[in-house]
Amino acid sequence: MSWFKLTRGDWLERLARSAVTAFGDTGVSSEYVMTVEQARTSVVTGSISRALKIGQVLANCAGMPVVTAVRRLAAEFGGICLMEGKVSMVSAVQTSASSTFAASLRSTALLDGINGDDGRCLRVEVGHEYLAILEDGEVRATTPDIITLFDVYSGDVVATDSLRYGQRVVVLALPCPDLWLQPAGLELVGPRAFGLDLDYHPLVVR
Repeated sequence: MSWFKLTRGDWLERLARSAVTAFGDTGVSSEYVMTVEQARTSVVTGSISRALKIGQVLANCAGMPVVTAVRRLAAEFGGICLMEGKVSMVSAVQTSASSTFAASLRSTALLDGINGDDGRCLRVEVGHEYLAILEDGEVRATTPDIITLFDVYSGDVVATDSLRYGQRVVVLALPCPDLWLQPAGLELVGPRAFGLDLDYHPLVVR
């Protein structure tokens, strides 16, 4: 393996995932070490503050139904609580040999609406993260907007690799920072970067 390949992001990810798998799917790493001066021009400003604010909203909702907490998050950050549902299917997606590593780890899940969302069905495209949500053929949310599933009972975030048949979840979509919506940002983290035949669709609050 050449040094060129070792310094590329996709090879770093392959190596890191192999190591994490060997340690029971749990690991911590640090990449892209930089000075404060470099960080000022290289990071998404406000990300840490936003994460802390999300945590504060959730803390203030302690004891409330999870769907209520998620709706509050949606209202606070201009997002959408898309549905409360039950996972009715999770199926791996076959990708071509030429797919990028990020695009090769793909699955599709179906969520059937429950309670107030009875009769609805969402299709969730899954990769390292949740990549897109479709309903009746209409795109409801896509990367780089932030799509998160919460367990109805515990309130915990449901990671993509732990999504299972029968889980009850609440689906939240929050708008991403404007930086990611520039052409270079969408090329890097838009739907097509993960092998989806979709363009980015802004969130539409109904």
